[in-house]
Amino acid sequence: MVGFPVEDQVLTDPRRVAAVRRTELALAARLVSADAAAHLAARALDTPAALVSLVRADDIHLAGLFGAPAALMDARELPLTGSLCPVVVTSGRPLIVGDTSTHPEYAAFDAVTRYQVGAYLGVPLRDAAGQALGAVAVFDTRARQWTDDDLLSLIHLTELIGPLPQGDPFLDERSSTPAALDTLGEVLIGVDDAGVVLAWNTAAQRMFGFTPHEALHQPIERLLFTDGAWPRLRAAARDTGNSAPLHRQRLRARRRDGGTVAVKVSTSPVDTPTGRHWALIVFDATEHAQLDQRAERQSAFLHTVLDTLDTAVIACDADGQLVLLNQAMRQAHGVSHDAVPADPRQLETHLLYPDGTPLPLPDTPLLRALAGHRVRDADVVIRPAGTRARRFVANATPIRDQHGTVIGAAAALHDVTAQRRTECFRECELQVATLLAGADSVQNVGERITETVARTLRWPHVELWLLDPVTDTLNDAGHWTAPGAHVAGLITDTITKGIGITGTVWAGGQPMWVPDLAATDHLTTADAVAVTHACTRTGLRTVVAVPIHDGTLIGVLTCFADTREYDQDELIDHLARIAEHIGRFVTRRHAANLGTQLDRTREDFIALVGHELRTPLTSIAANTQLLLDDAETLGPDVAQMVATIDRNTTSLTAIVDALLDLAALQSAHISIHPRPTDVVTVLHDCLTDIGAAAHANHVTLTADLPNELIIDVDPQRFRQACDNVLSNAVKYSPGGGAVTVHLTTEPDVAVLTVTDTGIGIPPEQRTQLFRRFFRASNARHTTIGGAGLGLVITRTIVEAHHGTITATHRHPGTEITVRLPRRPPDGSR
Repeated sequence: MVGFPVEDQVLTDPRRVAAVRRTELALAARLVSADAAAHLAARALDTPAALVSLVRADDIHLAGLFGAPAALMDARELPLTGSLCPVVVTSGRPLIVGDTSTHPEYAAFDAVTRYQVGAYLGVPLRDAAGQALGAVAVFDTRARQWTDDDLLSLIHLTELIGPLPQGDPFLDERSSTPAALDTLGEVLIGVDDAGVVLAWNTAAQRMFGFTPHEALHQPIERLLFTDGAWPRLRAAARDTGNSAPLHRQRLRARRRDGGTVAVKVSTSPVDTPTGRHWALIVFDATEHAQLDQRAERQSAFLHTVLDTLDTAVIACDADGQLVLLNQAMRQAHGVSHDAVPADPRQLETHLLYPDGTPLPLPDTPLLRALAGHRVRDADVVIRPAGTRARRFVANATPIRDQHGTVIGAAAALHDVTAQRRTECFRECELQVATLLAGADSVQNVGERITETVARTLRWPHVELWLLDPVTDTLNDAGHWTAPGAHVAGLITDTITKGIGITGTVWAGGQPMWVPDLAATDHLTTADAVAVTHACTRTGLRTVVAVPIHDGTLIGVLTCFADTREYDQDELIDHLARIAEHIGRFVTRRHAANLGTQLDRTREDFIALVGHELRTPLTSIAANTQLLLDDAETLGPDVAQMVATIDRNTTSLTAIVDALLDLAALQSAHISIHPRPTDVVTVLHDCLTDIGAAAHANHVTLTADLPNELIIDVDPQRFRQACDNVLSNAVKYSPGGGAVTVHLTTEPDVAVLTVTDTGIGIPPEQRTQLFRRFFRASNARHTTIGGAGLGLVITRTIVEAHHGTITATHRHPGTEITVRLPRRPPDGSR
């Protein structure tokens, strides 16, 4: 065997090969089976596997195994490279390998490459002549540091098995309790197939109190166990077959003093020349039972705590089998406590990505964690058949043992359905508002609105109905059905008030919620019941309808779900806000139509003033002037009357001119033509012209003006605005008042301030100062004339220059401030 650290000469020695053959027969007849010996070795050294091997010339016979794969337990044969035992036999010494990866001489062994032996400890198994026939070995799949105590323990265990007899059975049938059994620290009992005790070691006497004389030849059931225990132990051991480790079962055993003790029994069959016997290795399980009881209490406590959580929790073992689903997780998947599945594939059809596509099992947070990944804030949708979808944010982590090996995984899922739905509805509101902002009417975007709502809810059908106030009927303003949804025949052209879901909301003006159409008692008419049954046949289950108001009911928004929904208040609240957007849009459109009508009425009124009043006023004025020109021929009384007619005609003509001018300015029929103008010169002209009126009214005029200030204004319109402000200030400051005019500059702004000490404006009327035809009550109760148009025209002129005009109320008097840009904004000319 070139390349392997074994010697063919040693392995093929005829005397050794013959001894191996005799030993195979001897071990097969032993009461203490080689499997039991392997089990003891693995338990003593805390390894996952152990073996008792006999190395032949060409292969290895596994006389005893524990913790090996099932196929190996059945075959019991290995090539010489299948284990490192041939190395032990060749050297005749113990073999200690802490890490096989650091020993290249073993790299080609199947034990390393196929069975993944990471650490190995083996001791020669010798016969009475001292020949190494095989080995007792323990091994691990990962590297480990073997101690001197590990080696000594394995040597002692090997001494219990050896020296191997040269053809004689391990159990001398003439001796019921061989010395080897008494050297074992564990309780070992031998029984025949009927359960009669054949061997009883000292450890058994210490545990149960029965001496070998009292125990031998007694039925094991009568001695230790309850009736029926032995057949169950024997049947269970037979069911496991040769491919499994020793069968182990927990039960309670009697003691000689009448008490009982918790034990764990490993049962192994031994075929002997006198029939099948059984080796029972008994372990004191009192401490284990207490630990198990404590663990059960802790587990019950933990499960109770987890079941009280709103967070859904799920866990699996290293094989991916489910070991925990708390109450929240069971509710999410729609499974009962008694039907919790072990295989996660049973839940796979419930799992979706947020976009509704299936979530493959390997991509779930739990199995990603089982693969060694930490998962944070993963979005998962759970939707069992026939129920509503719920949105979760999942965190998952692998569960590792003290060596870092992944032994399972756990995931916690936080229900964010309401939060995500709120976010979706906010987006839906924005989309609906955007659609309405660019629409001339609801009908033009009705179908797109219903599609937006349906996709947000993930519901298959939505309808929008609007009221025709002329015919008092609800008309279809738009509806949308999800692709693949079968709702043909359910959409009606007419809605009857008070009948059906939509008709009931129309009649009552209140939202309506039907969580399950199959169980509703809201519908009483035959037609409504027929439609409801049709809905349930097509899979529609929940309906919610909300009214649309603009002060009165103007429509209904009706939504259908294909699952039973129970978030009544939440969904109605969200849909009501959508309906509010539609109602406000209708209100705005109605107001805009009214505004258009008012504008048209105003233009008609201005046309009336311009054509129906101005012409007769002109005629009256002309004839009055003719009479005044011939006043000498008139008597004094007639002349006074003609003068009154002339004065009132002039006043009325001024009002008509002002109205026409204001209308022309507001409708942009007259354009503003700004150009560089010295506004100081304009103000001087205004002050000069108003001087006579100020003198007559005993008003003092004071001006604080710069030498020059050139800004871009329409000089005629600026003069008109200044005249109006100064005229008001002088007119409403009678009997010794004062008017002060200031003109200052700020960066890019000219500021004109006119302050008077006049009668002012009552506080409750100040907000109406710039309204058409407004005159304060204190002005109306004087002899001061006016039409209430001067400041309105002034504001229109100032705003046409991209400026502002404001009023500050003093005691006494008023201060008017006009702010104008020194240069017009780009593109204003």
